Amino acid sequence: MSEGITKSITEGNTTMGEVASKPLIPRRYLVLGIILAVVFLLVVVALVVLGVRNPVHTETIRDLAIIALAVESTLIGVALVVLIIQVARLVNMLEFEIKPILSHTSDTVSTLRGTANFVSEHMVNPMIHVSGYASGLGRLASSIGGLFRSTKQAGPRKGGPTDKADGGER
Repeated sequence: MSEGITKSITEGNTTMGEVASKPLIPRRYLVLGIILAVVFLLVVVALVVLGVRNPVHTETIRDLAIIALAVESTLIGVALVVLIIQVARLVNMLEFEIKPILSHTSDTVSTLRGTANFVSEHMVNPMIHVSGYASGLGRLASSIGGLFRSTKQAGPRKGGPTDKADGGER
């Protein structure tokens, strides 16, 4: 059944009963992790056995481990001090450099907004109204002109008042 699932995954074909997902951890990493864990346990057991057989060497290894941990703690302390100094510099920069820049930018944006509103109210809106009136007048003129053109093209109506005045012919 495992072969069917693997085959289905590699071919891209899935059926309802099969699981179509890849494992979270590939098999080779799982095997490598197990091997490393076994080797680590063997090293720990060997060190314990050697420590029990040679107490003098165990004390020397213990002292070296204590010195290594002290050096590591000192390095971590120095790194934390440097980190605190960097955070303080960042806060200082944000407070005294970035904040004024943002304030000036905000002032500039509000000035620009006021300018855009002024231009809109005093230039654009009147132009839109004038353009609307001109368009309306143009439409009116074309409508009136269209009425005159349509009466000239259609000619006089029979039986109407123009028949009597013209004599009925043109």
